[in-house]
Amino acid sequence: MGAAVPQAIIPTGLEEPTVTDAEYHESHRVSKECECLMNRMWRWDGWSIEESPDRCRPTFAEREEYQDGFDSIITLVGGEQRRLEVKGRENLSWTCEADYRYKTVIVDDVESADRPEDEDRPPLLAYWIISADRRYYCRVHCSTRPRWIVQKHTVNGRRKPFYHCPKELCQWGAITETGFQPWEEE
Repeated sequence: MGAAVPQAIIPTGLEEPTVTDAEYHESHRVSKECECLMNRMWRWDGWSIEESPDRCRPTFAEREEYQDGFDSIITLVGGEQRRLEVKGRENLSWTCEADYRYKTVIVDDVESADRPEDEDRPPLLAYWIISADRRYYCRVHCSTRPRWIVQKHTVNGRRKPFYHCPKELCQWGAITETGFQPWEEE
């Protein structure tokens, strides 16, 4: 007989979880792995980086207390701070724009992307989408946002709107032992 699937305790009035706590914890682990990789790369490139605290909710019922405002914050020349968001792709690999098999790149779910800025959430600079093998990136700069489109996807049994960016507006490159290697346009 198989092991019981852990279930979250749901207080009255809240939506039901769409993944088990164990599935969520694995997703969080992957997310933090990608964030740590990128923070290391940005530091190697000489940037000052503030990392979000590693706070993973224990259960679905406690999720509100564990929301973070950012993945990383970079301090630009002049002291201005901007937010960087990192998204790891578990089932999608590429080496450059030409072999990325879709016409658009999924940026983020609309609800998360549209959360307002505040003192703990500075303005967005870019999303960094990381390939499944952790060797390549796709950078979606915030200046492309007027050209993003919304498409709905079924995620864990629910339809949810996501922002997509046309892939030709993104910057593509490799993550190497010595930092980033953007692909030069020919």
